[in-house]
Amino acid sequence: MVLVGCGARSGLDDPPSSDAGTDAGSRRRDAGPRPGRDAGPPPRDAGPPPACVLPSLRACDFDVAVERVAVEPLVGEPTVLEDLEVLDDGTVVAGGYFGVLRSRDGGASWEHLAAPLPLGSSFLELRHRGTELWAVAFGDVAWTPDAGDTWEVLSTGMRFVSQLFPLPDGRVALGGDNVFGVMEAPLGPIVWVAVDALDGDRGTYFENNTIFGLQRSGPYLVAAERFGGVARAGAVEGPWELVSRAGGDPELLSVEAYGVLLMRPPGGTLLVSCDQGESWGTLGESPAYAAASAGSTQLALAFGDVLVAPGLDGIGLSCDLGQTWTSFDPSLADERLAAHDAAVAPDGSVWIAANAAMYRLSW
Repeated sequence: MVLVGCGARSGLDDPPSSDAGTDAGSRRRDAGPRPGRDAGPPPRDAGPPPACVLPSLRACDFDVAVERVAVEPLVGEPTVLEDLEVLDDGTVVAGGYFGVLRSRDGGASWEHLAAPLPLGSSFLELRHRGTELWAVAFGDVAWTPDAGDTWEVLSTGMRFVSQLFPLPDGRVALGGDNVFGVMEAPLGPIVWVAVDALDGDRGTYFENNTIFGLQRSGPYLVAAERFGGVARAGAVEGPWELVSRAGGDPELLSVEAYGVLLMRPPGGTLLVSCDQGESWGTLGESPAYAAASAGSTQLALAFGDVLVAPGLDGIGLSCDLGQTWTSFDPSLADERLAAHDAAVAPDGSVWIAANAAMYRLSW
């Protein structure tokens, strides 16, 4: 275990609400520029939009205890952990090219789960609600009510499903190639909604594109697709409207306590929207994820105000919602961290899925 110092503190305003809602973020896949399209984001003003109410600037002034949790004996080499969920009972579930792993004892021991999904794929998505867990790979959706002891599987008929988002009404939202779906929990039926008619001033951004980000922000579901289009709707069934264009290959995180939506495209600069995706401004740049232009990553929010950003060059921490950052690399000298995903446990610790191991952060 190592301790990482994280700077000095200035003041912090109390958030508008003590309830910090943190929906699960999105996932990113490696995708090159689309022929005939401007793959870069449109011009943006520096700084957040005027309507944003953000916490005062402060550095994280606490020491971070970092514990490396080895899983190599189970999954072999190379170990690639791409997705991660911590269930409400503390069970840790991780997935990657090898399949799905589970630990019920805080990482002391691990077991393979017999999830009925295609293996050898980076298109694996895990999402949970309570102790229920869903896993998607290509076009199949699997569900387990008991943290992986038993599974049921549904073939959606789609080439692949890229997003899964449990809804407050008990249903499950799905995102895929040029479609949204709403699934009756736990496994169907599914109603699909095509979104190819969404046009913007620069073209049709949702035409045959993969939905990478799906979050709830205020009264809307907000979706971001592979080449930068941002659409929203009051319900999965629509109607959907294209409201803006931001960075490509995005991930999203809704922070309801401040009424903001965060987006992280490749490149290192965090974007923020205070109007459910209509406009975007820039926040601080974290060196920890500046090189995260490929693979899958996910932001996490711990204790309501500590933003955790895993990336290909380390881990970034921000105590002012992404305006300033502290970054560190807890990996050993002979391995590259390449952190892919983050999840917050019920005890407040943060789990990081990386290339060669898992890491647990606490403070």
